[in-house]
Amino acid sequence: MDSGWAVVLGAVIALAGSAVIPWIREARAAQRRQEQLSADRLRDAIVELLAVNAGMAMAVISINTEVLRSTYAERQRAATRLLLEVPPHERQHISGLLSEALPTPTATGGGEPGTLHMTHALQEVLVLWASGQLDAAHTEDKLRSLLPQSS
Repeated sequence: MDSGWAVVLGAVIALAGSAVIPWIREARAAQRRQEQLSADRLRDAIVELLAVNAGMAMAVISINTEVLRSTYAERQRAATRLLLEVPPHERQHISGLLSEALPTPTATGGGEPGTLHMTHALQEVLVLWASGQLDAAHTEDKLRSLLPQSS
């Protein structure tokens, strides 16, 4: 009777090893592929936002109202795409960062003196955050620290 149970136990172990372990491996591989796809989409959304943001900054500086209108719409679309890719627990912080770094014309036309600095600072902050070197909660503070202090 003991040898019978040993055979049954051996068969159960063999079945588990041949069926369950490959399933676990495939699940882990699928999870890694999903994480890579998500990281790629986030990176692409950041690159798109930064390109549109730079175009909007140039429209603000050159006081080109027509271009500013179209780039504002593009920036909002790019910002929305980026926010959809941001992990939910970081979304509020990144949204605040994007709002703070919005290139905005002054009441008299043209941009704030630091418009181009803001564009470059946003780029640096988003790269630091996306590479895991900066926590989302500190992105706005980091953005402000990168801007030249007005006298």
